[in-house]
Amino acid sequence: MHTTTRCIVLAIGIFAGVMGSAQPARTDTFIFHFAFDHSEIRPVDSSALRRFLGDFAIDSIAITGYTDTVGPPEYNQRLSQRRAMAVGELLQHVLPTDMGTPVHLEGRGETEPLPGDDSESRRVTVVFWRRPPTPPPPPPVVAQQDTPRDVSEPDTILRLDDIRFYANTTNLTQSAQMILPRHINYLLTLKDRFLEIDGYCNSPGPLLKPTDPLYILSVKRAKFIYDQLVEQGFDPDRVIYKGKGNANPRNAHPTTRDEMDKNMRVEIRVFRVRPKPD
Repeated sequence: MHTTTRCIVLAIGIFAGVMGSAQPARTDTFIFHFAFDHSEIRPVDSSALRRFLGDFAIDSIAITGYTDTVGPPEYNQRLSQRRAMAVGELLQHVLPTDMGTPVHLEGRGETEPLPGDDSESRRVTVVFWRRPPTPPPPPPVVAQQDTPRDVSEPDTILRLDDIRFYANTTNLTQSAQMILPRHINYLLTLKDRFLEIDGYCNSPGPLLKPTDPLYILSVKRAKFIYDQLVEQGFDPDRVIYKGKGNANPRNAHPTTRDEMDKNMRVEIRVFRVRPKPD
């Protein structure tokens, strides 16, 4: 039996003991899947969750994030926590704000990998305890983390892979112009957070100096997204933009147009507290 299954059975036993054996709590489980090294929730999963929830009442929620076994365990632990937090943020917007539902949220890294394709292991499981007809007050659920979270690190990194620019310009491609409003709408739900917008350019080779025209272009690309957010109402005191030049390229040695385009990108780091200046 997997550890996840044991935890679910234990939680059911706790609630059943409080409510009485005549009215055991009913659970429903929803699973999110993630792209490799990503913590962004897929739109298809977000829509499916809304259909799944319907209008039933909820007593408590357990959110558990996992990764595959690729990469260092310490990094995977943080990634699993970011995935769990991303799901928790989505639930805050989907569920009624006055529910006061206890939530247990944790990341378990690369533990409990599933058999088969690695994509099955890149997941977050959400267990909902449904409220019985005449429930007593739900017992408190204390969220615990195995290791302290470094608040100086971003909660998550949003990689806007589909927001691309024409070479040597700050002009979005036609497809990116159509997709950008969707990203803006999501980012506006994070008005209580602090954002760092990082712009990049394509230039294989040594790191560019801040005076290099391409480095300056990366700054302008970040500012373009910054301006879009501020124009839509995001507090400018909670968002900054930076140029990163050709640092951390997606493709260090691009050979195709597509690989070059992926290096010309914007990424957004989301923080709970104001990030310290570099």
